[in-house]
Amino acid sequence: MPLTARAARWCAGHPHGTLAAWLVFLSVAALGGAGTGLRLAPGLPGSVTAVVATDPAKLLVLGAPVVVALLWLVLGSALVTLAAALFLGAVLATALGLVTALSSVLPTSHLACDVVVLLGVVVSADHVLFSVRRHQEAVADGRDIPDTAQVVAATAGRTALVSGIAIAVSMTGLWLVGDALLAPVAFGAIVVVAVSTSAALTLLPALLALLPVPAPRRIRRWWPGRVPALRVHRDTPRLAARLAAPVVGLLALLGLLHFLLRSAGVHDLPGAPPYLSGDAVLTLVLMLVLTVLVLLIAFRPILVALASVALGVLSVLVALGLLAMQVAHIPEWAPMVLLVVLSGPSTDIHVYLLHRFRSEALTGMSARHAMTGGVRRSASAIGGAVAVAFGACIAFGLAGTGEFRAFGWSTAAALLVDAVLVRTLVLPVLISLGGQLSWWRRITPRAHSRSGRGRPRPGSGGAARNH
Repeated sequence: MPLTARAARWCAGHPHGTLAAWLVFLSVAALGGAGTGLRLAPGLPGSVTAVVATDPAKLLVLGAPVVVALLWLVLGSALVTLAAALFLGAVLATALGLVTALSSVLPTSHLACDVVVLLGVVVSADHVLFSVRRHQEAVADGRDIPDTAQVVAATAGRTALVSGIAIAVSMTGLWLVGDALLAPVAFGAIVVVAVSTSAALTLLPALLALLPVPAPRRIRRWWPGRVPALRVHRDTPRLAARLAAPVVGLLALLGLLHFLLRSAGVHDLPGAPPYLSGDAVLTLVLMLVLTVLVLLIAFRPILVALASVALGVLSVLVALGLLAMQVAHIPEWAPMVLLVVLSGPSTDIHVYLLHRFRSEALTGMSARHAMTGGVRRSASAIGGAVAVAFGACIAFGLAGTGEFRAFGWSTAAALLVDAVLVRTLVLPVLISLGGQLSWWRRITPRAHSRSGRGRPRPGSGGAARNH
C-alpha cells in the first residue's frame, strides 16, 4: 500500500488527532508570521508593488461570499461546504503564515502574497471537489470510512500529489533563475502548493470522516427527460478534433500575435521587454522540461507528458492574448505570474483527467471508450472546480486596481477556455491520436482470470478505478 494511502487511512481513522495536529501546526505558522512581520524583497520598484497589491478588506468582502456560495452550489450540503471553507481557510492561513515567517530569510512581496491567496483558493478547491466526488463514489460502492479514505488517496489524493510535485518542481526552476520580482512569487507558489497537497492527504480525509457526505446531485433531477447537449457521447473525440482543436489553435495564434504586437511598445528603450529576453525564455524552457520529467515519471508514456506541456503552452498563449487586449502596456510581471496562477488549476484538472483515463484503460476498454468514460466521470468534479476558480479570479479582478484588475479578468477567461476546450476536448484527441505509443498497458481478461477476478465492466466501481 502506498505511503499516501496509509497516511490518509490513518487520518480518517483518527480524525480528532489529525485535526488537533493541524490546529497546532496552523497556530505555530500564524504566530510565527505575526511575530516576524512581512519583509519585502529589496530592489523592487515601489510603483509595481503598489499597483499589483489588492485591498485585503475588499478582497475578503468580495471573495469569501462568492467562493462559499459556489462551493455550496456545487457540493449541495451546508456541513460539507463548512468543512471545505475551513479547509481553504486553514491552507491559506498556514501558507501566509509560513511565507511571512520566512520573509526574514527569503524576502517576499505584496504580489507574492496575492498569488498565494489566489493559487491557494483554486488549488484547495480542486482538491476538495475531487476528493468529495471520489468519496461519494466509494461510499456508493459500500466501503467503510478507512477503505473510502484509502480509495480517495489512491485516486484524488494521488492527483493532488502528482500535480503538487509538478507545480512545485516547475516553480523551483522559476525561483532559482528568476529575478527579484519573480523569485518571491515562485517561492510563495511552492509554499502554498506544498501546504495544500499535505492538507489534501491528511486534513481532508479527517474532515470527510466526520461528516455525512450526500450523494451527488444529477442533472436529471433538475430537468426532466434527456438533455443531449449535456451528455458525453462516444464520438466526443471526433467532434473535438473537428471543433475544439481549431478553435484553441486560432485563439492561441491570435493571442501570440496580439501579445507580440502589444509588447513592441512597452518600453521606450531599445531591446525586448524583460519577459521576452533570453533569461525569460531560458526560465520558461527549464520549467517546461521539469514538468515533462515529473509527468513522465508519473504516467510513463512520453507522448502524454509532451501533450501535457503543449496544452499548457496553448493555454498560456490564450491568456496572454486576453490580457494584451485589455491593457495598453503589459507589465513585466504579468506573463510569468499568469503562468504561475494558471499552472495550479490546469495541472490539477489535467492530472485528474489522466488518472481517469488510465483507470478506464486498465480495465481493457478501447482508447475511445476510455476517453469518453473518463470525461463523463470527471465532468461534475471538474465543472465545480472551474466554477470556484472562476469566481475567485473574478473576485480578485474586482478587488484589484489597474493592471491587476485586467489580470484577474484575463485569468478567469483563460481558465474557462483551458478547462472546457483544452483539457476536456483537445487532451483526449491528442492522446487518442498517439495510439499505443501514448497509452497504458491494459489488463487483459486472461490476467483477470489468473488473478481470480472477473473482468470489471466498463464504468463500474471496480478495482480498476482505484489505480
